[in-house]
Amino acid sequence: MKLFAVLIGINAYELSPLQQCVNDVTKFESYLLSLSNHFDEIKLTKRIDENATKENIVTTIQNTFQQATNNDVALLYYSGHGALEHAKNRFSDAHSNTIECMVCYDKKSSDFLLADKELRYIFSKLKHDPHLITVFDCCHSGDIV
Repeated sequence: MKLFAVLIGINAYELSPLQQCVNDVTKFESYLLSLSNHFDEIKLTKRIDENATKENIVTTIQNTFQQATNNDVALLYYSGHGALEHAKNRFSDAHSNTIECMVCYDKKSSDFLLADKELRYIFSKLKHDPHLITVFDCCHSGDIV
């Protein structure tokens, strides 16, 4: 069994910077590497600060998790800002009429929210069905994925 992990940490938000998210990723990475005797292989990919744009995150998740087979583990770890977006009655399972989102790094684009619905869609398109683990250290993360 292999572990495929995508670790995302963003401190460098322009309007409301954070202090510990990148450090959280470093510590989580160390923890995962300490599990090497439980996995045949551990493949970690990190997206930190300016490398954690929405486009980079989506591409990284797709490319990394497509390698995972049914017997492998695919882990997504995110530490950064979270946000709510109004669902406008678009989704029947959005009981609060909101969509939970990761706030990606992007100074040049207005498309910087990665919604839980988008993540579910990405996961649904994987070739295989790995054991999926998600960890979100952000506000409004209660219903993400």
